[in-house]
Amino acid sequence: MDEKKYLRKPQLDRLLAHLRKQKNRPRRYFMVRISAAMGLRMTEARHMLPADLRRLAGEGLIAVRVAKRHDQQSKGLAGREIVWQRVSKKLQTELLVFLRWARIDPNKDTGWIFPGRDPTKPAHKQSIHDWFTQACIDCGIGRKTFHCLRHYRGFTVQSAKHDLAITQRALRHKDAKTTVIYTQPTPDEERELENEIDA
Repeated sequence: MDEKKYLRKPQLDRLLAHLRKQKNRPRRYFMVRISAAMGLRMTEARHMLPADLRRLAGEGLIAVRVAKRHDQQSKGLAGREIVWQRVSKKLQTELLVFLRWARIDPNKDTGWIFPGRDPTKPAHKQSIHDWFTQACIDCGIGRKTFHCLRHYRGFTVQSAKHDLAITQRALRHKDAKTTVIYTQPTPDEERELENEIDA
């Protein structure tokens, strides 16, 4: 796998610590935090609505708006199906703090969790790409794509459970063929193997 698309746990921790220090940019921290924890595609993260978090406090569930077809990824909310996904207690607690900070009431408010410069529109893809890539460079982990957060989730779940069906469900893949990539060795595992063989 391309190193730009692969993210190790220490790299994610470093990126989150870097974003946490940017006091005027907490939404960026939470976009990365939730995307890595849930394996969100950029379009799923940027299109989150307050109502998607209405079951967070009580049940620990977040709605993810998933495109019905792969070619719908760049289109808005039309034609998306809602999948409720459980989150960890730790993420649940962090997100409830974020909602209080942002003064968002999931039961009443409308708009976007991650708005763009124009608050009536979600954050723009290019803007997210630019600040994410720059944050990765600034914190010393090199150039990474936002999609590496989704790959992080896939490899983490597959490494922990060794079960393709669980990984498929965690990433909301329609077809298990898409999930098979996470059964391949990671760049770290390939390096480890080479070092063992070339002893």
